[in-house]
Amino acid sequence: LNQDLQPIRIPPEGLVLTKNLAENLGVGPGDVLRVEVKEGRRYERNIIVAGITEQYLGQGAYMSLAAANELAGEGHAVSGALLMIDHGFEDELTSKLQEKPQIASIVSQDRTIEAFKSSSAEIILTFTFILSLFAGTMALGVVYNSIRISLSERDRELASLRVLGFTHGEISYILLGEMAILVLLAIPLGFGMGIILGKLSIEALQTDLYRFPFIMSSGTLALAATVILTAALISAFLMYRKLKKLDLIGVLKTRE
Repeated sequence: LNQDLQPIRIPPEGLVLTKNLAENLGVGPGDVLRVEVKEGRRYERNIIVAGITEQYLGQGAYMSLAAANELAGEGHAVSGALLMIDHGFEDELTSKLQEKPQIASIVSQDRTIEAFKSSSAEIILTFTFILSLFAGTMALGVVYNSIRISLSERDRELASLRVLGFTHGEISYILLGEMAILVLLAIPLGFGMGIILGKLSIEALQTDLYRFPFIMSSGTLALAATVILTAALISAFLMYRKLKKLDLIGVLKTRE
């Protein structure tokens, strides 16, 4: 299956290599590989690379059944079968297959996926939750400190405006409006930086056994924007309360 979960057509001649195997061998479509048959007469053949496909688990090379049998010199032979079964008969079918001496092993795709979810996926999701929690805390700290510094630098000006007749809502609009503009400008920049860092992180995690695709969904970006906007709203609420406590009398006593 390709990245869109659609079946990949295996050409009648040539090899289809997984992307990571092709990168390790340094080959691409149209190149020729020397293949050694390690059983029977143990000969070598030159096989053309017909295509490259993505595979996220392990490495592989694929041929059509007829071409593989001709290469191995074994006639019409198969090494495995993929079965779509009724789950109600899974236990009975497994028991019957285990009684067959010609069958070396039985693998259940559903159980393999479930085992992955209960181990690796659970660890990954827990780690992601912890990182997201830290990111949200940092976002709140950065936004709050930024507006707090801005208030400390302009508290006398804002207090003077209050003395001149500006309402509490109007001076809040001046300070918090500036913060809102900065936050809205920062969100798309953060998206770009996050995508770049995400791609770099995924590249660092690639191994010969596992390959992780980089997927940035709109839901992920929406969640990130929601975290930042929530941090901004909390900071704005705290600053709104602080603006009510401006020292108006101190401003009146100060000579400019």
